[in-house]
Amino acid sequence: MRATLGIDLGTGSTKAALVDDAGRPVAESWAAHSAAAEVDTRLWWRSTVRAVRGVLAQAGRSCAVAAVGLTGQMHGVVLVDRRLRPLMPAITWASVRSPDEVARLAAPYAASLANPVVAGMPAVTLFLLNRQPTMWNVPIRPGTMSHRRQTAGGLDDTHLALQPKDWLGARLTGEAVTDPTDASATLLWDFDTAGWHRPWVQALGLDAALLPPVAPSDDLRGVLLPAAAAALGLPAGLPVTVGRGDTPAALVGSGTAGRGAGGAQVSVGTGAQICRIVDTVRPDPTRRTHLYCGPGPAQWYAMAATLSAGLALEWVRRVLRVSWPRLYSEAFDCPPGADGVVFLPYLAGERTPYLDPRLSAAWRGLRLEHGRPQLLRAALEGSAFALRDAWDALLAAGHDADAFVLAGGGTMDPRWRQLLADVLRRPLTVTPHGAGSARGAALSAAVALHWFPDLPTAAATAGTPHLVAEPGRHDYAVPLARFRAHSREVSGRGRRGFGGPAR
Repeated sequence: MRATLGIDLGTGSTKAALVDDAGRPVAESWAAHSAAAEVDTRLWWRSTVRAVRGVLAQAGRSCAVAAVGLTGQMHGVVLVDRRLRPLMPAITWASVRSPDEVARLAAPYAASLANPVVAGMPAVTLFLLNRQPTMWNVPIRPGTMSHRRQTAGGLDDTHLALQPKDWLGARLTGEAVTDPTDASATLLWDFDTAGWHRPWVQALGLDAALLPPVAPSDDLRGVLLPAAAAALGLPAGLPVTVGRGDTPAALVGSGTAGRGAGGAQVSVGTGAQICRIVDTVRPDPTRRTHLYCGPGPAQWYAMAATLSAGLALEWVRRVLRVSWPRLYSEAFDCPPGADGVVFLPYLAGERTPYLDPRLSAAWRGLRLEHGRPQLLRAALEGSAFALRDAWDALLAAGHDADAFVLAGGGTMDPRWRQLLADVLRRPLTVTPHGAGSARGAALSAAVALHWFPDLPTAAATAGTPHLVAEPGRHDYAVPLARFRAHSREVSGRGRRGFGGPAR
């Protein structure tokens, strides 16, 4: 049996998936790694090796891998030297360094950037690395941060600034290249010219040579090097695709990319995103939501993102010392509304709609009669309410949807799915073959091999979505209003018209 391998270098784990030449799943595996804002890339490599070897062991000797597709967490920065070796730990999207100075510089370029200036974007990260390299809590090799010419900034000795999946691609093939989906999510992309925004890069004081070349997602970046192949347990010389970011890869894996404009997806993992595919470049005039290059040609997607999904729930689980099964069982033994307890999940600040890295988390409304079940129920509800805030921002920008396809590893429990459907007030569906980013990466490799004539045909192998949660079991209007009142208080400002009712 021939198959393609998809590798998803996620925020908290690496996933690997095999699909056969008809797009059917063969095997899946994953391996955990650190989900911090600053990560040693050696941890990423180790989890990649474990995930790939795990999926190959499941598939058995009868499965012959024909190509490798790549995807991964977006918005990261991996600085590499001319031999493509990391110069320091990777900086991920979870970084909360202030973007205030970058936001001021961005004003003349706002229309062509088409996105808000928020913490965690590579433009912000690179600007701060260049201007204030000593603010980063990372070990720096001598010479990395411009010891020779201190006045010139902090990136003089860096060859390229890569996205996480592109660092992995360079490790696998020795070739450094990115794709439009990841490039457009750096806040360094010009949507008017569909290329790097060189005047804006210059305004940031950066060298445009730091940015890698851009190639189509389904093109081949190179072939698997012998050393990497030996570590992964694969034959050397396998073709490896350029790949795409994890959110657009999930749009492929779920089949949403094949359904064209209007297709919508909810992805819940370390963070959470709501995406809707569009066929025109139409930025949000309020700049509270994002617009990025989509998975297919002449596709884009509008996105509202929160930082408050699995990142916050994993913290709660760890602090309260419960397993995931116990978290769900205790939480759902408590009635909706958590007996008045509210959880604000802003442990890493928040993106949509607040765009504020300084927001902080809290449990509110605690009384003597409350215990762990109320804390857990409030944590799940708070994460869902934060996602509803993001959804209302998309609605205000003119992006509606009749239903969502579910993606991401954080939406398996049926009670959690029902809570999300009730809070978002939309039906939730899943596809027969799953909706993971790793599956989307494997399908990309199949397109590169011409097993499918185009990306929509490959995406269609996900199958027809079927309903898993219909909204209306519980009414969360009162708990949502309570959550928003507390959120306004910690944000220190009003909603500026945000938060209107959704149908």
